[in-house]
Parts: sequence; structure tokens; C-alpha cells
Amino acid sequence: MRKIPKDLKQKIFSLLIAISLWYYVIGTENPTVEKEFHNVPVSYKNMSNLTENDLTILGEKDLSVSVKLRGSTNSFINVNSSDVRAEVDLYGYSENSQNLPIRYTVPDGLAIVERSMTSAPIKIEKVLDLEIPVEIVLLGEPADDVIIQNTAIIPETIVVKGPSSLVESIDKAECIVPASEITANTTRNIPVQIVDTGGNVVTGLDSSQAFVNASFKVATIRSLPIELVTTNSLSDGVLEINRELNISEVEVIGTKDLVSKLNRLETQPFDLTKVVSDGEYDVILNLPEGISLANSETKVKVGFRLDKMTTKVYELTASRVELRKVSQGFRGAVINNSQIIDLNLSGLESVINPVSDTVLTLYADLTGLETGEHDVKVQMEAITGITVNELNPEMIKVRITESGPGATNGPQ
Repeated sequence: MRKIPKDLKQKIFSLLIAISLWYYVIGTENPTVEKEFHNVPVSYKNMSNLTENDLTILGEKDLSVSVKLRGSTNSFINVNSSDVRAEVDLYGYSENSQNLPIRYTVPDGLAIVERSMTSAPIKIEKVLDLEIPVEIVLLGEPADDVIIQNTAIIPETIVVKGPSSLVESIDKAECIVPASEITANTTRNIPVQIVDTGGNVVTGLDSSQAFVNASFKVATIRSLPIELVTTNSLSDGVLEINRELNISEVEVIGTKDLVSKLNRLETQPFDLTKVVSDGEYDVILNLPEGISLANSETKVKVGFRLDKMTTKVYELTASRVELRKVSQGFRGAVINNSQIIDLNLSGLESVINPVSDTVLTLYADLTGLETGEHDVKVQMEAITGITVNELNPEMIKVRITESGPGATNGPQ
């Protein structure tokens, strides 16, 4: 048999003596000690008393406290935190009661030295219920070629119940959905959150619905060029200078299959005989079945700038008539320089409107005429694009005399 070393025997003997002394002290002295217990839960008694009176607790209900106890060493044997109790008795309290006292119960032989909390920071309020609408809130923008046409919610309203101060702060119920996730017709089960008038989420309420079914109807959106389709022709005497649509393209929506087949959007035939003056004219888009405008307020117009025949009347005096081709050795003069000569001219507005009487030239051809008075025909020097409708009077009187030394014959 193996022999125990002498030094080990001494160690064992010393340990036995220490244990014996400890038991002696405990058994004979039993000293007073303090011990702290943490995370002791606070319970609530007579909760049914509140429920029966349509009352409830507002505040932090899930409380835990710390308690320091004092007692003899023996009193703490087999004692743990579950043997320490903290309780709030709700019996007899009415609306608006707050900071209710916490009652502590500890095992026999132990006394409370310190408590982390003497009252519960809660308030008793009336229970209210309220029916509120549910709204879908789309966050962000949908995909580039997608438009969310409409949504539907089942149910459209929910009932919430809770402390009066919370219920009275409620604005609405929301279902938050990222718009980019909706790319096709779909129905989703979406959680509901309650928000107050400041947009903050309200918690601590009971709700008749934690989720709602939201359905989404989507369509494809695309921008298409507009093509003007016309019928008939402009009225006689009307010349078109320019035509222009007020918008060159328009956004349409429809199913992806329908929209993908389109490369332009034509107008219904526009009757050109309606165009009688410069300005804009309404045109109607020819929308295929199943296709609609993304913006129903869109108005398409075509603007015309026209040039049409017009007349213009001028009054010139006979002094403006140039006498041409006077024979050598003679000179001519208009007898009545103040006589009025009326001119009625016609032409396109763009040509005739800029013409003032100062650029008009009247003349008379005196070829072969000798001395004396003569009736001669008045003519207007031609201007491209302008027609002389009337020149009145057509004839004026001129006097031809022999020219003296140094005299001139006038314009040739």
C-alpha cells in the first residue's frame, strides 16, 4: 500500500481544523450579514379590478428592482431572488392615479435595508377604442417603366384599443411598402403600424388587425412621339408657312404587351379646312384600346402660321408719277400734281404687309408725244408677288413743251 507523504497529512489536518472552526463560529456566533438581490420582478395584484372598470396601466409595466436584505447568516441559507417579492396592488385605484407604491415581501428573519424603487412609475388611464382608416404609403419611386395605378386594402379600417392618452394621439394606420418592389399586379399581407399626428409610431395598443391584405394594380408607362394625321387641304388662297405641335411626345400607360407594340401615337385626322388664320387648333389623340394617357389633363394642339392673299389700298398724288421716255428737245410736266391716284394691290400677307407707299413707283410713258396736253396712262413699276387690281384714275394729263437752253427732259 502506498504511504501518504508527511506534508500532505499536515495540509489535510489543517483543512479539517479550519472547517471545524468555521462550523463552530457559525453554530455559536451566527453573525448578521447583508446581501443584495437583483432583477426582482414587480408583479401586479388585482389587475381584474382595472379591467372591470375599463381602466388600464400606462407606463413601464415590466419593472425589476434590487433589494438589499440584512439578517443572520443562517437566515440566508437557501434564500434566492425568487423568495423576494415586489408587488403593486391595483385595487381601489381610479383614473389618473399614478406612481403607485410597491410592497415588498421577504423571507422571515430578514429585513429590508435598501430598495432601488419605492413606487412604480405608472399611470392608470381610461381604456378607449377607436376605428381608424388604413392607408398604404409607397416609399420612393417605382421602376422606370412602371406606374402603380391603384391600390385596395382589406379591411379599409381597423379598431385600436388602449390608454386614452395614446388613443387620442392617433392620426391613422399605415402600411409601408417600397414602391420599387411593386413590378406587377400583386396582393400582399402587410403589417400595420399606428402613427400619431406627428408621424411617430404609437405602441402599447391592441389592434383588431396586425396585418391587412393590400392589392396593387400596375401598368407599363412609355413615352411615344406624336404623329399629326391630316385630311383635306388648306382653303384656296391660304399658304402654310409653318405647323408645329405644342408637345412632341406623350406618356401612355397600359399593359406591358400593349405598350411594347407601339412606336408612335397618331392623332385622329385633322381637317385642314378648319385652318383659317394663324393660331392653335385642338387635335385628338387616337388611343388604341387598352391604352390611356399617363396624365389625363394632357392637351395636344397644333399651331399654324399662315400666309394668305390680302388686299391693300394706297393713295398717292400725281406728283409721284415719273414721266419717262420724253422725246429729245422736249420736256413734260403733270398738269395737276395734287390729283389723288388710288392703288388697290393684292398679294400674300408676308409680301404685301411690309410694303409702304414710299417704295411704290408710278410712271407714264411719253414715247412719241410732242408739244401740247396729252392724256397718258399711269402704270406702277412691278413688285414681285404683288398684283395691281385697280389704279384709279388710269389716265392723267401732262403738258409737253419744247425744252429751252439748258433744260432737261426729266426721267427717261
